Amino acid sequence: MKTQSKVWMYSLVIGSLVIAKVEPQFNVLLCAAMAVYIVVRQRLDLIPLLILANIPISSFFFGGGAEYGTFEYSVEVYETAYINLFGLPISAGLVCVVAMAFVCYSNFAKAAQLYYPGVFKPMFIFWNVGALFAVLIALNGMLIGNQGWAGPLRAYLSTVGIFYGYALTIRSSHMRETLFVDFLILFLCLGVLAVLGVFHHRILFLGAGFVPALALIALSRQNLASKFLGLANLIVWISYTLIGFTFRGETTFTLMALFYVSFSLGLIITLRLQRLTKIVGQFLAYPTIFIIILYMSLAIFGFNKFSIGDYGRSGAELTLAEELRFKIFDDRAALWVTIWDDIMRDNKILPIPGEDLLVMHPKRGITYVRHGAHNSYLQALRENGFLSGTIIILLMFFTLKRSAKAYSLSVAGTTGALAIGSIATLTVGAVTGHYVIGQTIGVVIFMLGGMAMAGEDGHIYSNRAFGAMPGRL
Repeated sequence: MKTQSKVWMYSLVIGSLVIAKVEPQFNVLLCAAMAVYIVVRQRLDLIPLLILANIPISSFFFGGGAEYGTFEYSVEVYETAYINLFGLPISAGLVCVVAMAFVCYSNFAKAAQLYYPGVFKPMFIFWNVGALFAVLIALNGMLIGNQGWAGPLRAYLSTVGIFYGYALTIRSSHMRETLFVDFLILFLCLGVLAVLGVFHHRILFLGAGFVPALALIALSRQNLASKFLGLANLIVWISYTLIGFTFRGETTFTLMALFYVSFSLGLIITLRLQRLTKIVGQFLAYPTIFIIILYMSLAIFGFNKFSIGDYGRSGAELTLAEELRFKIFDDRAALWVTIWDDIMRDNKILPIPGEDLLVMHPKRGITYVRHGAHNSYLQALRENGFLSGTIIILLMFFTLKRSAKAYSLSVAGTTGALAIGSIATLTVGAVTGHYVIGQTIGVVIFMLGGMAMAGEDGHIYSNRAFGAMPGRL
């Protein structure tokens, strides 16, 4: 009966995505309702469906990126992916993070020591301070009349996924096999669509960071179905990331780097090289945080010294080393310098949110667009200011540190795979992209990181309240 209900729920969400082009509001309402059900009922086995429901409706159609669609189409996508309620763009993702926040408050009120033990209790209290300032920043932008006034609030709320994922895992007896299998099935399907060129969405960054490690673990299992899923995912994601980047130029350097990091770390624990796992895990904690700060400082304050300064050749003609140097010191650094100047020039505590580029659109007339920072750490400061933004950065570093610890202690299991995905995302994805903070993908990334931390803490223990069985992920 339970399996039958899952089939119906998946069918409803997929069906709403298929007809979303003609019935966008139905899609948003259905996916939002499904997200609330999964979050409030705390259905660990339906997390892959929650990921699917969070995807904006435009993603299953051609277009959706600078290389694949026009600016005209991207504006239409924005209008259909949200329901405008008193100027606030309501999406399934926004409804999802708000529902998660309410569940976290309920857990905190009922049993704070159980759901948020140790450092998590003061951290959740501290999180609310940043949330208050995020609300103030958003209200400030709304009163001024800026189009993107809700951005800081959406970005900050995504971090509640840490506390939701941690408590969700504590409530569960173990990571059910269906979660493991459904996750691989979902990203196998999305990967195939991406290879075929009909799916272009940032959720693919999530797949590149988490799937390789999960696929390797699936291959190491005795079950033939798991081996097939693991091998199929590796073939598809290698085709999309490595081959797609090297020979066709259809994917980004970030996707390729995410795959390399996830695959390499996954290979170490799959081969059960425990001593190497421990050494790598220790390096991925504070030393990696220091390297991230140092690298960004060099890129921002010294990019002119390291620029390759050769724009006469296309990306396909650059060597891998030149492509890496170009991405760091030409493509990204030049933008980061501008973003850093904006951060230092604007209000440091309560920045004014909204769109800052005025353009003339052929259909909509004068409108505003805003280019992201292509760096989640800088994006946090730019959107949320030095107080709320710094809290976001601290939460990202905390997730990275604890995920590194989870990796160093893990075996070839789900906790190790989740830890690897968080590590890859927060070292590569967060440095080269701003997708890590946001209601669509960011909340899932933080939620999976919270799950990894709960598994590392050994909180999957016998609990009479939930009938949990002793065990560790």
